[in-house]
This record gives sequence, structure tokens and C-alpha cells, in this order.
Amino acid sequence: MGARETTEAALEAFTGEASAALRVEVNGARLFDGGGLPWRIRLATPQARLWLDEPSHEKTLIRTDDFALSYEGRDVADWAAGVARRLTPERQRALAFAIDRLREATALRPPEELPLEDHLHELGDEAPLLAPLAHAYREHYGESIALVRWQSGPPSLLFPDVAPDQSLFLHGSQHLDRDVRFTAYLRDLGYGMADGKLRLVPTPAGFVARRRAMGLEARGFEPRLILARTPVLSSRTWLRSLGEGVFPINLRGELAYRLTRPAREVGRRLHDELATMWHTHFHALGHDMSLHVFGMHRLEARHTRELTDRAAKAARALRPRTAVTVARFVEGDLTRHCVRVWNDIDRPEAFESRVDVGLPSLP
Repeated sequence: MGARETTEAALEAFTGEASAALRVEVNGARLFDGGGLPWRIRLATPQARLWLDEPSHEKTLIRTDDFALSYEGRDVADWAAGVARRLTPERQRALAFAIDRLREATALRPPEELPLEDHLHELGDEAPLLAPLAHAYREHYGESIALVRWQSGPPSLLFPDVAPDQSLFLHGSQHLDRDVRFTAYLRDLGYGMADGKLRLVPTPAGFVARRRAMGLEARGFEPRLILARTPVLSSRTWLRSLGEGVFPINLRGELAYRLTRPAREVGRRLHDELATMWHTHFHALGHDMSLHVFGMHRLEARHTRELTDRAAKAARALRPRTAVTVARFVEGDLTRHCVRVWNDIDRPEAFESRVDVGLPSLP
């Protein structure tokens, strides 16, 4: 059983226990936990939202040694007060035990982090393409990309936050960062949030394997590592891959990293802006897997077919501007829209129904 199934089962069980203890109909529960912040549980009822918090929470209906109960809604003060009155000491204890069981059942074991350079062999066929990046990254930044070894499934990569002011990774809202339902979903895909950013990412091969295990292989694009033959991947070349359903991730070889080293060192000494331009040089894999591949990974087949058809036509178009426009749409407007959806929905399965709202039109 994956992290998602375990988490959903625990939330469903808690929903029933909370309903019995509070003597109200509870339609669903969300647990926000982790990140060094106090835990919170949101309960959906037909009348209002109820919140369970740590006892130190300020605004409460009732406070016990184990939790605080509050509500959110208009014109429901009398109803909420009745809920609090019916919460007898015996039911308070039952609810406290249920909270402990939920938090224990949804707490994921931390993975093992190892220096990527020392464990490249664990990445199979992708290792030769990733070896130059691992070495050059450590040489340039003085710290290593980490190989993250999970309890099961392919390993992932954790990129250090070396450029906190630059938008290299997806920035997640509270639920992506702390909602245990999303934490479990990300874990099953090989992803993880770190300090509010999705900078723990699977390799393309690991993502494909995990996506297949989750039954999502018919959606989004298939990421693939490629060895760049030129410093910049042309829009036409990039779109040709998209037209085949592949999201190409551009990596350099050992020689390319060695040849850029003098320019990188000079830029770092001369001006901060010249130093920051090289962050993209080292973070194509992390950036693409975090923003683009994850952002679009639940696009339904009808959307993917439309995108691949348009990308293939743009790659063949006589006017170079056509290819540039379509490439910018996929990397810009479409990705930003998908990320907004992810940061707004309350469960991963809601993506499909929400992505159509405000979906930008293909150029």
C-alpha cells in the first residue's frame, strides 16, 4: 500500500471518529502537519468548518489538555456552542486519541540523503548523463545534489536552495507543503517539499515508473534526459520532442561544463547578476521536473493530444516566430496556470476538473 492509500484510509477513519465524538455530520477531514509548525485539522460539516488545533491556539470554543476546538462560518455561533457543550470529557478523550492515531498513521518516515556523486550507480541508465552535472554542481556551489533513497521505489534528487531569490522551483502553498494528503501524493511520485519549494524531485526514469504505478501514465508528458549538443536547445528541436509526447530535459556533458568554468568564475567575481545567470545552467533538471513536468502531469489525454499536435505543427512551421510563441506558451502561460491550480485545490484528484477553468488558449 502506497503513502496515498495509507493516508486516505487514516483520514476516512478519523472522519468517522470525529463525527461520533462531536455528534455532528463530518463530510471530510484535512490534516496540516509538519514543517516545524503546529498541527491543524479542518473538519467539513454541513453547517460550518470546525478546526482542531494544538491547545495553545488562541481563538477557541473549548480547550482541553490535548486540543482546542474552534469554528469558521457565519451565523453559526449558537450551533458551534452546542457542539462544544455536547463534547463531554469522555468524548474529549476519544477525540484526543483519534487525533494521535491520525497523526501517527500519516507521519511518513524520512528518507535517507546521500551525496549524489558517491551513489550515481543507483540511477541505472541515467547515471552517465547525471555524472557530469553532479561533479560540476559540487565544484561550482561547494555543496552537492543529494540522492534521496526512499523506503521503496526509485531514488530521487534533492537540490540545495542555492538561489533562494530566483524562481528555480515550484513554490507551494500551505496545502502542498503541509497537507498530509498532498505530502503522501508527492511521496508516491518521488517528490517532496523543502522550505516551501518543490526541490526534491524524481529523475525522469523514476517519475515514469512511479507514475505508471499510480495509474497516471496516460497523462501529461514523459520527461527524458538528453545530452545537449548545443549551448541552447532551439524552440523547434524542443517542440519536436513535445510533439512526440516527450518533455526533453537538457543536460551538458563533462566538456561543456569544463569549457564554461572560466566564464562562470569571472561572472561570479564581477557582478551578482552575472552569477545568477548560471543558476539555470545547473538547475534545468530540478526546474523542469519541479515546475513543468509536475505542473502538467495530470493533464488529461485530450489536452495532451492537443498540445502534442500543436507542438508538432509549430516545429514544422516556416516562420521561426511560430515555434517560439508555442514554446513560450507551454513553458509560461500553461505551466503558470497548472501551478495555480495545484496551489488552490484541496485534493490531487480535483486537478482535472479545475484545470479547465481559465485554461489559456493555445496560440
